[in-house]
Amino acid sequence: MMGVFQFLRSSLSVVGGLALATVSAPAVGLDLKVCLEEESPPYSYKFGKKIGGFDYHVAKTVAAKLDRSLTVQWFETENDEENIPKLEANALLSARLCHLIGGYPLLESALGGAPQGTFRLPDHEGQKRSERTKLIKLRTVTASRPYNRMVFAAIVGPKIKGQVTSLDDLAGVRIIAEVATLPSILLMRYDNGALVDNTSHISPWKKLFALMDSGKADATLIGLHRFERYRFRNPKTNLRFAGYISPLGFNLGYAALSSSKDLLARVNLALTEMANDGTLDALAAKNSMTLIAPQQPYVMGKLKLP
Repeated sequence: MMGVFQFLRSSLSVVGGLALATVSAPAVGLDLKVCLEEESPPYSYKFGKKIGGFDYHVAKTVAAKLDRSLTVQWFETENDEENIPKLEANALLSARLCHLIGGYPLLESALGGAPQGTFRLPDHEGQKRSERTKLIKLRTVTASRPYNRMVFAAIVGPKIKGQVTSLDDLAGVRIIAEVATLPSILLMRYDNGALVDNTSHISPWKKLFALMDSGKADATLIGLHRFERYRFRNPKTNLRFAGYISPLGFNLGYAALSSSKDLLARVNLALTEMANDGTLDALAAKNSMTLIAPQQPYVMGKLKLP
C-alpha cells in the first residue's frame, strides 16, 4: 500500500457504473482541515492512537498561527492503475473534506483544472461504504509556497566510509537501482555511462533497502523520503544518507482550491515565518528527517534531466 503523494514523489517513473456525488460546502468554522496521508512516516502517520510526523506538526503549527484548531482528515490510496493521485487529491478538496492537503508536490501537471471532470475519493477515515462508488465534481487546484523539497539522494551501506560528494565517488561500488525510474536513468546517463557496469537493477518496490542491509549492494540513488520511511520502520538499519543530492527534485507545499486565495495568503505568511525563525528546521529534527530547502522555480514545469 502506498500513499498518494509518496507515489507522486517517488515515481516520476518512466512508466463506469459509478454514481455522481453532489457535495455541498460546509460552513467554514474555527478549525483548519488538513488532509494527510496516514501511512507516510516520518512525514505523516496515524497508527491507531499514535499520530505524528513532520507534515502533521507543520499543519498543527500553521493552524495555531491562524488562530484555528487543527482537524486532520487521514487518507490513503492503493498502488494500482485505477488510482490517479492528482485526481484523488482534487476530489478530497472538491468534496470539502479539507481546506489543504499537506506535502503536496508542486508540479504543473499536479495543479490546475481536471479535464476528466469527475473522480472518486481515495479511501479515508470516516468513509462510508456507499461513498466508495461516488464521483466528485472536480475543481481547480492551486498551491501554497513550498516548505520542503523532494530529492534523490545517495544512500550507502557500511562498506562506504565518509561522504559521497558526487556520483564519481560511486565508481567501482556495487550500486543497485529500481529499473525504469528517474534515479536509474540519472545513474545510467552519468558521465556517458561511467556507472553502467557496476549498477544492477531490480523491479520497483522490491525491498531495495532490505537487499542493501543484507549486504547485496553498497549504494543506491533514490528518493530521500523513501529511505527515511524505511529507517523509521527499521531503526537498526546499517544504511545512511551519504550527503549527495541530485540537482533534480521538486518542492512540496499545500494544495488548495483556487477559491481559497485568502486562506492561502495567510498560510503563506505562516510558512514564511516558520522558515525564517527556524521552526521548520526544529520540526524536521523532532521527526528525525532531513529538511531540504525549496528551490526556485517553486512550481516545476516540464521535466529536464541534468
